Amino acid sequence: MKPTAPSIETTANHVGFSVNDYDAYKAKLAEIGAAIFFENAEEGQILADLPDGVRIEILTDPEQEAPIAFHHYHLSVPQAEELRGWYLDVFSAEAGERRNLPSALVPGGRVDFIPARGEPAKPSRGGAIDHIGFEVADMDAFAAHVESLGIEFDRGPMHVDAIGLTIAFFTDPAGTYIEVTQGLAAVE
Repeated sequence: MKPTAPSIETTANHVGFSVNDYDAYKAKLAEIGAAIFFENAEEGQILADLPDGVRIEILTDPEQEAPIAFHHYHLSVPQAEELRGWYLDVFSAEAGERRNLPSALVPGGRVDFIPARGEPAKPSRGGAIDHIGFEVADMDAFAAHVESLGIEFDRGPMHVDAIGLTIAFFTDPAGTYIEVTQGLAAVE
């Protein structure tokens, strides 16, 4: 299914990865026809648009063991501080900052918030990055917490036997579609 919009036109602007080999991942981007529009080899950073409309950011950490790891989601929103507060409440995240922008720190990564420029970004659902995801240890407790905040699920928690996961979906106030899973760690 073709995305309704590239990620840069939606609230789910891009996803960032940390890699341990800058040259290897730059070559992989070239190999798949990605359009690199920003590069700082000295700092080990690349911003690129993939052929399917997904924007990614590569950050280099030569000390990291894994070849590639999730680093951050970057959401484009009108009220960055306010939405960060929402993520802090919903996901019990810690307040942070990166490059003078507000962040919500979660285990294994972060959600960074950039101010939307011009027209408000489109909701992510159907876009090149349809949704972002989080793993929880106890879906029942998380669902009760979310509902206590007055948030309604788009798709309530349901167990999918075929993949051994419990899955739920809801949407943040800016329009980013969110998947929450329980059991993903056991699948790996």
